[in-house]
Amino acid sequence: MDERVRRAGLLYERAVFTGDAGPLAEADRELDAAEADLAVARGRLMHARFLLRRDQDPAAAEEDPGELPLFERAARLYHALGDARGEAEALFWPAVSIRSPGTTTLLRSPSWSSH
Repeated sequence: MDERVRRAGLLYERAVFTGDAGPLAEADRELDAAEADLAVARGRLMHARFLLRRDQDPAAAEEDPGELPLFERAARLYHALGDARGEAEALFWPAVSIRSPGTTTLLRSPSWSSH
C-alpha cells in the first residue's frame, strides 16, 4: 500500500476518534498526491501501449482516449498541491508525445495556471 494512502487512513482515524476534523484536510492532500502519481503512471502505461501498437501496425494505432485526461487531472492535482515538479511531469508527457504523422496531441488550456 502506498505510504500516503496509509497516512490518510491514520489521519482519518485520528479525526474520527478525536472528533477533530483538522486532520481530514491533510488526508485529502495525501490522497490527492497519490492520485496524481497514479494518474501519471497510468497515462504513461497507456502511452507505452500506443507506442507498441504503432510500432507493430502504424495504420491501426490509435491512442487511448483516456490518456490525455489522466495527465490533465494529474497536472491540476499537482498544481493545487504546489508540486511544480509533478505538474511539469504531467504536462511533459502529452507535450512530447509523438503520434502518427500529421497529428498532434494538445493539452486543453491550463486554466488552473491563469490565476
